[in-house]
Formats: sequence, C-alpha cells, structure tokens
Amino acid sequence: MRKYVFNLLQDVICVPQMPLPISLFHLVCTSNVDVKNALTFSGPLEDMFGYTVQQYENEEGKWVLIGSPLVGQPEKRTGDVYKCPVGRDSPSPCVKLNLPASTSVPNVVEVKENMTLGTTLVTNPKGGFLACGPLYAYKCGRLHYTTGVCSNVSSTFETVEAIAPSVQECKTQLDIVIVLDGSNSIYPWESVTDFLNSLLRNMDIGPQQTQVGIVQYGQTVVHEFFLNTYSTTEDVMAAASRIRQRGGTQTMTALGIDTAREEAFTEAHGARRGVQKVMVIVTDGESHDNYRLQEVIDDCEDENIQRFAIAILGSYSRGNLSTEKFVEEIKSIASKPTEKHFFNVSDELALYTIVEALGERIFALEATTDQQASSFEMEMSQAGFSAHYSQDWIMLGAVGAYDWNGTVLMVKDSGISMPTNDTFRDRRSERNEPLAAYLGYTVNSALTPGDVLYIAGQPRYNHTGQVIIYKMEGKEVQVIQRLNGEQIGSYFGGVITTVDIDRDSFTDLLLVGAPMYMGTEKEEQGKVYVYSLNKVR
Repeated sequence: MRKYVFNLLQDVICVPQMPLPISLFHLVCTSNVDVKNALTFSGPLEDMFGYTVQQYENEEGKWVLIGSPLVGQPEKRTGDVYKCPVGRDSPSPCVKLNLPASTSVPNVVEVKENMTLGTTLVTNPKGGFLACGPLYAYKCGRLHYTTGVCSNVSSTFETVEAIAPSVQECKTQLDIVIVLDGSNSIYPWESVTDFLNSLLRNMDIGPQQTQVGIVQYGQTVVHEFFLNTYSTTEDVMAAASRIRQRGGTQTMTALGIDTAREEAFTEAHGARRGVQKVMVIVTDGESHDNYRLQEVIDDCEDENIQRFAIAILGSYSRGNLSTEKFVEEIKSIASKPTEKHFFNVSDELALYTIVEALGERIFALEATTDQQASSFEMEMSQAGFSAHYSQDWIMLGAVGAYDWNGTVLMVKDSGISMPTNDTFRDRRSERNEPLAAYLGYTVNSALTPGDVLYIAGQPRYNHTGQVIIYKMEGKEVQVIQRLNGEQIGSYFGGVITTVDIDRDSFTDLLLVGAPMYMGTEKEEQGKVYVYSLNKVR
C-alpha cells in the first residue's frame, strides 16, 4: 500500500529587496503582469472591496470575482460578491450579486447582519464558486450563535444552496426551578426580583420550550409557582415581580433544595421526561441544616439535576464577617465543574452583574452534548473561515469550533463529516490541553497517485503552529502526519499551498507560511517552509 509523506526541503526567510539564499530551487526572474493594459476595479474602501479576488470563467466569458465582506454600511454589513467582466469590447461596471438575500438556512431565525459574506471566496473546478460569511449567526432564544454559512453559486451566478453544517436545531427545552433564600437577612428584596426579571427576560418560556418554577425558603418552604403554572415569558416575569419576601430567622437551604427536588420536579407540576432539570440556588448565608446538605446534593446528582449556586456576600460584608465557610458551602452545592456553576456577588444590588454569564451557562446545557455547561462545540464555529474544493470534498475551516481549537468540516453531496474535538488531537504527545489552536485557519489538499491528502493549518497550536495532513476513510478522518512550527508566535500554518511542478496533475511540493516569523534582524520577516511529497513504504 502506497503511503505519502511530506519532507522538509528548504525553509526560506522572506526579506523584501534581498536575494534568496542558495537552495535546491533556482530563482527565475520573470514578469507576467501587463502594467500597460491593466484593468482597475474600484469599490468603497469601507466595504473592504477587494478583500478576496478570484479569476473566473463561464460560458458568458471571463470575470474577476471580488469579495466585499462589509457591504451594507453602516447598519447591515452583510457583505457580498461582485462580478467584474474582463475582455469585453466595451467596459462594463462590476455588478453586485446580492448573495445574502438568496443565501438562507431553513427553520432557524437568521442573523445576517455582520455576516461578512465574501470573506472567503474559492472557485469550483467543476464550475461555479463558493462564497462564505463566517460571521453568519442564528438565534436560539435571545442568544446568537455564530456558525458561519457558505453560498454555493452556480456557473451562471445563481445561488444553488446555503451550506451551513454547524447550524443545529434549537433545543430550548429546560425545566428550571429557582430556589430563593427569603430569610430576613436578604436586603433589599427588590434587587432579588430585579435579578429574576433580568434573567427570565432572556428565556423563551412555553410548554414546548423552557419552563420555570420558583421556590422560596427560610425557616419553611413555599412554592411561589410551579413549572406548568405560567406558559409565557411575560406571565412568568409578572409573577416573579409579585413575589414578596417571606422572611424567617433561619436559613434552611438543604430543606429548600430537597423540597424543590421532591415536589417541583414532578410530572404533576410540569416536569417533562427526558428534559434537563436545572436548579438555581440563591442564598446569602450558611444553612442551619448543613448536616443534611451532602445527602440532599447526592439525591440531586442521582436525578441528574444541574445546580447553579449563587452566594450573596452582602450580610457578611455589612457585619464585617469572614465569608470563607459560607463560600465553601455554596461551592459544595454547585455542580461540577465548580467554576462554571458557582457565582458570588458582593451584595444583593450586584446580582445584575452575573445575569448574562448565568444565562449563557444555563443555555449551554441545551447547546452542548455533555450537559456540563463547560464548553461549546459548533455554536461559535465560524465555518467558512477558510474553504477549499478537493476532488471529493468541500473543506470548510471552522476556527471557532470546540472553544476555538477549531476543526475542518468535510462536505459533499452524500453527507457531512463533522470531526469531534478529539479527532485531530494527539494525546500521547500533548503536554497541555490545546487552547485556541485555530485548526482550519487554512485548508488545502494534495493529489497523489490513487489518493487525496487533506491539509489543515492551526497556527496557534502550542504557540508555534502546526499543519495536519490526513486522509478520509469514508467519513472518518485518519491523521497521517503532523508538521510543527519552530518559533513561538510565528503563525506557522497560517498560509498553505500545494504546487504541481511537472504538471502531471500530482502534487510535488507543499509550501507552509509562517508570516510572523522573527528573523535575525529581530523583525517579523516571515518564513516559508518547502516540503516535498515522497512515497514511503
């Protein structure tokens, strides 16, 4: 079985107006730019006209395609692509294709403002081209997910389809019970109800969406309303505004949590089978029944109730008391990982400062498969940040996937290959968890006799950058080689291209750019690594 790998032939530091070092390659000085009969296409600077450019030809003639990713100033900024005729008898102006209007994903609430269509522009060897807007977003509830979209355009400039493999159906079903400490030490109570309304305002509440119930406790426990009491966001907010502080000299937190678990999360009171249960506990003091807490928390774990715990430090600050034991107790109530489920605020008035973060983490339970609210997967993927047509697949770089570690989505008529977070990783050699590696920053492919190699750059991997070469076995990725950068911050893999020197249709060289490489003059001179493609046994 043939196997091909890339071997480093030469690395070249690129310095303007300086001769290249002697290497295996001969420098040939030629000119293929006609400066006398040049065509100039102009567009608005603020629209970033000319950000991407491609030569293109169809039955109508030759064209230059020009991406302008900020078209639509100052409000929409959807971006677009222009077709500019070349070689006509009489000059003709560039024509905007209005691709955003015809590029839509069904069954989602789209956010096309700032989608930056035209940021990526690649031609299809079989005819047509692909124009991508990596900042295309859609709404789930009040949250926007920046998944990216590409417009597959035919040879006659008609939109064939929108390609958006990262877009997922909004799964907004959660059963949320808020457990409020209403004891005497909470002050002022209006800050608590303001917090509730700020949190609830961002939820899509309904029988088929998110449901919310509220429990208040002190010495005793009261159900303010159940999951199925109200069926709209407006009704729940109005009911929350009417809640009055019950008071009490004791803080029976274990009792409040246990009552919510046993009574609020029942089918009779609106809990739904198979829907994630979420409990938000808000309290300002150590519990008087803390001897029961561990047992109560274990029961919640057994029933897969995700718990967000909020410690209000106001009464401690007002009394100049140590908060250490209190904070540890509330941390023990929160689900794991604690840093994603525990909040503390200086006083009741500061509750509003955590509304956005708390809402996002609750919603992440719907959006992530591991239901740990610890990370997003494809929700911020920006698919189409880079793109490439290989023989069989469309490659879409998705740098924002998996908390910005990135991935490459493989698309063709028969289906989509969406690699997991572990697909491209080499855990045997990794000393640390990758952080914002940007896999998919650039994508390309190499053709060998009988096979296709797929190539993806991740210029922030381990701070030095990496290029991954892989094959496709059906829809499965098989990594066969990794090329590593040598200098921190050089952005190795930020640019990659393949070269067929002898024009036999097979790839001979892989060029990998490290545009931020620091040369001996202590300046960012850049560097190009030249790899030859060799057959090995």
